[in-house]
Amino acid sequence: MMQKIFKILLVNLLVIFSFLFLFTLSSCSDSLIVEVGDKVTVHYHGTLEDGSVFDSSRERDPLSFVVGSGSMIKGFDEAVKGLKIGDVVTVKLSPEDAYGSKDESLIFEVSSQGAPSELKIGDKVQLQGGVGAKVISISASKIGLDANHELAGIPLIFEIEMVAIERD
Repeated sequence: MMQKIFKILLVNLLVIFSFLFLFTLSSCSDSLIVEVGDKVTVHYHGTLEDGSVFDSSRERDPLSFVVGSGSMIKGFDEAVKGLKIGDVVTVKLSPEDAYGSKDESLIFEVSSQGAPSELKIGDKVQLQGGVGAKVISISASKIGLDANHELAGIPLIFEIEMVAIERD
């Protein structure tokens, strides 16, 4: 009889310790704080100062990247450091922390000779070497182009929600 009670007690203790161990593991992963080298998954919503949306992951899969790898704009990368799963933060990035200031050397004119007749202001064109540019002016002899990133020189506002953190 005593052996039976001992076995039941032992089984119950094993179940309790297993539960506590699993609970501790899940609690540890939930309390990870983002550091350089972590692979993170975020939802984000990007707006301009006037409130217009320029990009958002809300209607698609969240974005994953490795913090500090250089794959993201500087300010976005910095904004996720120190976050935990479930945290939501809103940050305003200066142009220097986003796509940089407008580089005047990337605004130039080319001959309009040979350009398609249907070309209009606002069109995006691809230059030699795969560089993209936006048509900003058209005259009889010249076409004005801007090869800056379309968000260069503009402050950006991001709402970022931390969805997952993976650490090796």
